[in-house]
Amino acid sequence: MDISNIRGIGPKKKADLEKIGIMDTADLLTHFPLGFQDHSRITSIAEAIPGTEHFMEVEVLRIREWDRRGTGRKMTEITVSDGTGDMKLIFFVSSYFLKNIRTGSTIRVYGKVEQNGTTLQMNHPEIGRASCRERV
Repeated sequence: MDISNIRGIGPKKKADLEKIGIMDTADLLTHFPLGFQDHSRITSIAEAIPGTEHFMEVEVLRIREWDRRGTGRKMTEITVSDGTGDMKLIFFVSSYFLKNIRTGSTIRVYGKVEQNGTTLQMNHPEIGRASCRERV
């Protein structure tokens, strides 16, 4: 069956789907995304495996901002903990959403955990508020 027969798929969406090789409903049913972000399981910092992506709920302990080596651009380092360990969240661009994060607040983060010496860190993770599961 042609995908344009599916309710909600007009000419523009049909063209977009055809660009990725979806021509009919069989193609649509057998198309799988390249990646998947598992937000169903919260991982503790102690359980985190460097080099893999994790979803965590953490408390903000400290926020530090500084200039990047004379460029005038800001970097932000947020130290977080979940009771099993500490970790740093690194942001190379201080975005407007970081202004909504306060010391003592609980946030959810998703990203690739890296080992930096003896410290675990995430570079530019996705951040959401723990209370309402909303991305910041």
